[in-house]
Amino acid sequence: MDKAVDAHHPEEASALDLHRRELRLILDRYVHNLALLVGRRPDRIAALKSELEGRGYLVQSCEGPGRTPCPLLAGEPCGLRESADVTIAFVDDIDSPQGRSSPKVVCAAHGASPAVIAVEGSFARERHNGRYAVIGALRRAEDLADAAGGVLTPERD
Repeated sequence: MDKAVDAHHPEEASALDLHRRELRLILDRYVHNLALLVGRRPDRIAALKSELEGRGYLVQSCEGPGRTPCPLLAGEPCGLRESADVTIAFVDDIDSPQGRSSPKVVCAAHGASPAVIAVEGSFARERHNGRYAVIGALRRAEDLADAAGGVLTPERD
């Protein structure tokens, strides 16, 4: 979110910098980030969903390719992925060639917004690479939420 848009005249976007420090309290109170959780059944994301909601996120989930039809794999836009401010995608393995091209990694790598790749069966600490982070999915919900916040919030002076 970089510009303020008048609903009556969206083509005339203001140059208002919404990242200014003095606007932070207003944004934090009235604007909520949307986190998309991909690749796990709803019963397996309850703690993470609760943690994110406690931090002010709106949370949506998608069980991911293989369990639901995936528009990205069909070459179509994904409304869920494109509307998310940050995505946490749970993947089985990213260290093998098959893992790097898995459908869930394709979702995480979609450039619409920053993403956290949570590797199943791993306790690995968070590693950042710009708009992306990799972390072990066995870490605490707080750690996964911290990783989401880390890729979502750019470092500013």
